[in-house]
Amino acid sequence: ESTKSLGDYLLDQIVELSNSKRNGHSSIYPSSSLTNSLINNPTSSLTTNLPILLADKTRKAYSNNINQCIEYIKQGETYEVCLTLQFKGSLKNSISPYDHYLSLRSGNRAPYSSYIRYDNKCNSDFAVLCSSPERFIKISQEGLVETKPIKGTAKRNLTNESIDQLIAYNLKNDIKSKSENLMIVDLLRNDLSRVCQVNSINVTKLMNIETYSTVHQLVTTINGKLNKYNNLIDVLISTFPGGSMTGAPKIRTLDIIDKLENRPRGIYSGTIGYIGLNGIIDKNIVIRTAVISNDVITIGSGGAIVILSDPVKEVDEVITKAEAVSRSLGYQLQFPDEL
Repeated sequence: ESTKSLGDYLLDQIVELSNSKRNGHSSIYPSSSLTNSLINNPTSSLTTNLPILLADKTRKAYSNNINQCIEYIKQGETYEVCLTLQFKGSLKNSISPYDHYLSLRSGNRAPYSSYIRYDNKCNSDFAVLCSSPERFIKISQEGLVETKPIKGTAKRNLTNESIDQLIAYNLKNDIKSKSENLMIVDLLRNDLSRVCQVNSINVTKLMNIETYSTVHQLVTTINGKLNKYNNLIDVLISTFPGGSMTGAPKIRTLDIIDKLENRPRGIYSGTIGYIGLNGIIDKNIVIRTAVISNDVITIGSGGAIVILSDPVKEVDEVITKAEAVSRSLGYQLQFPDEL
């Protein structure tokens, strides 16, 4: 009979596979032939015999939701809405969740990756396969608070370096992407101001391009100094859920999201990380993630809707983000109205 505490048991289930520098550009696992084929040929059609993950809405319904978000913005109810979809299907019988994670890690390397598995000892067969590129919150032992919201995504061209560099340049100068990033930066500066010292909050990197296996991202880094009256729990209360996954203003926009999505997101758009006894913390935003539960695999994906949003392009962005996970795992995505 095990005498481990629940905390020790859960820690045993967390497999930390990020490299020590957390740079997202190396992996200790070889890519599978399937992963190599799909990642190196991003514009090729998916093989028809790949299992399907089906969206929880039709393409038309999701486009209508985008238009509803734009209407809310015009009415002054919100400035930006992070709207999401879920893709769901049956788990391939011959592949374990952990092997799926190794494929994901090979095909979509990211600095804040994690694998969590709860087995029947917890009365649930549940696994989280996360390849997140986004830091939610970090607090150092000296009390320096950092958040790195991602807003702005462009699919890479892996066959032509010159075109790929042009895509990154265009993303950095895209008015729509810059506006959605800037609004979330303002939101998070406000969140941090509740727990940080006056005049300590700085934007150290504004809309910096970070490049990952399948996409370029527009990333901002915001720092502040924790004041002596607050601790890491206060920081989590002040900042969660992460503004990059809600929109702005946060509370009203969450009401809109709840109405339009009409289902829980689960752990997707939440956070995974660690809290140290010495007061340090480092947690991600749960994106680019697959959740496996009772032989069903689910991938969440979303995008920021602003006044400049084009519904067709927004749907394409959601697909691009979800495919970073689905292709690595050997699944294809489908809308119910396109079967």
